[in-house]
Amino acid sequence: MSFQNKYIKYKNKYLDLKNKLDQKGGAQGKTALMFASGSGHESLVQSLLKPGASKEYVDIQDEDGNTALIQASLYGHGSIVDSLLLVGASLDLQGKYGYTALMQASKRGHGTIVDSLIRAGADVNIQEEYGNTALTLASRDGYETIVQSLLGAGASLDIQNKDGYTALIRASKEGHGSIVDSLIRARASVDLKDVYGNTALILASHNGYETIVQSLIQAGASVNIQGEDGNTALMFASGSGHETIVQSLLGAGASLDIQNRSGRTALMMAKLSNHNNIVKLINEWSFSHRIRRFKFW
Repeated sequence: MSFQNKYIKYKNKYLDLKNKLDQKGGAQGKTALMFASGSGHESLVQSLLKPGASKEYVDIQDEDGNTALIQASLYGHGSIVDSLLLVGASLDLQGKYGYTALMQASKRGHGTIVDSLIRAGADVNIQEEYGNTALTLASRDGYETIVQSLLGAGASLDIQNKDGYTALIRASKEGHGSIVDSLIRARASVDLKDVYGNTALILASHNGYETIVQSLIQAGASVNIQGEDGNTALMFASGSGHETIVQSLLGAGASLDIQNRSGRTALMMAKLSNHNNIVKLINEWSFSHRIRRFKFW
């Protein structure tokens, strides 16, 4: 069978599906338009829309709540997204787990689609079932240009998901320094805590992200906040062996006297983890500061 005949057969198959599925009825309640949109078959989508498909047909949701627009956004089919927007596809319907088309595009890194949806007026602050917004998802997964687009569209900076994560906390935890800087410039709150009492600084210090720690300190992050277990950023950095971060935190005024719930200080945590270089650093720092206080007195 020639390529042209195969194409015609394939096209007719979808047209036949459309005739049968003016309402839900396919696998998982999907319409022919959903299948074509998710699979990237642009010409078939055009054929399905050409007769003047009703908005109700375009916006049909499958058993998971997904629409043709959500499917196209998820799989990165930008031209199909544009076609669906032209016929008035609803922007903010929520599909599986509460994801909108904008969320799906944001967490998959489809920047052009994100821009198209924003221009069309998509709500940038809708939260999915776990409380994440498009900004939180893009910040978590490291899509800097998408973060910039969402910020430009007025995305709220400090919305917290069920774990208490904001976009800044998530980006700090995952080590996305340029995104952290963008969020700080946009005036994200630097001292919000997750459900475990951890701040962006505590998580960045624990995971060893030196430049992020520096950015957060320069933005005024509090260095002595304790998580629910009583650990500070300095304790985590000391126990994890991050010497440069320990130096930065000490220089920013981190206390060596704070104890966690187990009664341990940063020095004790460094000793327990056999980070002798940090033990030496802390002892020298403590000694030099005692000398300074003595001279001042």
